[in-house]
Amino acid sequence: MTQIEPSLARGTVAVEDVGDARRGDLSAFSLTAPQNLVLFVFINAMAGGASLVRMRRMGVLRRVLAGPVSAGDVVIGVTAAWFLVSLIQSLLIVAIGALVFGVSWGDPVAASLLVVVFSTVGAGAGLLVGSVGGNEDRVSAISPPVGIVLGSLGGCMVPLEVFPDSMLTVAKVVPHSWAMTAWQRLVFDGDGIAAIALPLLVIGGNFASVFVLLATRALHRGLTRG
Repeated sequence: MTQIEPSLARGTVAVEDVGDARRGDLSAFSLTAPQNLVLFVFINAMAGGASLVRMRRMGVLRRVLAGPVSAGDVVIGVTAAWFLVSLIQSLLIVAIGALVFGVSWGDPVAASLLVVVFSTVGAGAGLLVGSVGGNEDRVSAISPPVGIVLGSLGGCMVPLEVFPDSMLTVAKVVPHSWAMTAWQRLVFDGDGIAAIALPLLVIGGNFASVFVLLATRALHRGLTRG
C-alpha cells in the first residue's frame, strides 16, 4: 500500500448545483415553518369540523333559522367563520415564524395570496367534514390521522425533492404538495407571484372551490330538508 500510494493522483471533489439558485440568508427554520403551516392549518380545520357536526346534531343552526335569516345566510356565515379561523391561524404561524424564528416568507403579495388560498382549502375541508359527518367524536378522532397522511404525501414531513417519481405523481392529488411547491419557490428560490401562478390556480380552482362547493351544498341541503 505504501508503494502504490505515491503513484496515485490526488483526487478532487467538484460540487455543482444543478437546481435553482438558493438564497444565502435563510433561517434554519425556513423549511419547517412552511411545512408546519400547511400541515397544521389543514389538520386543525378538519378537526374543527367536529364542532359543526355538534351544532347540526344539537339543532343550533336550525334555531338560527327562526330569525330573519335564510338558509343561505347561515351557510355564508358558517363558511366565513371557518375561513377566518384558518386565516388567523395561518397569519399567526407566519408572524411567529418571521418575528421569532427569522423566517423570510418571500414576496409579500405572493405569500399573502398563497396563505389566503390555502386557508380556503382548509376551511373547505373542515366544512365538508362537518357537513357530512354524523358523530363529532369520530370526526375529531379521524381528522388528525387523515391530515397527517395527506401532509406526508404532500411533502410536509420530508421535502418533495427527495420523493421518487412515482410518489411525486401521487403527491399531485393532494393540495399540500402544490402549496409546498409554491412555498419552496417563494422562500428558497426568491421567486415572485409569476412562479406560483400554476400552484395557486390548482389549489384555488381544483381543491378550494370543490371543497367549499360540496360543503356548502351539503350544509344547505341539511338545513332546508327539515
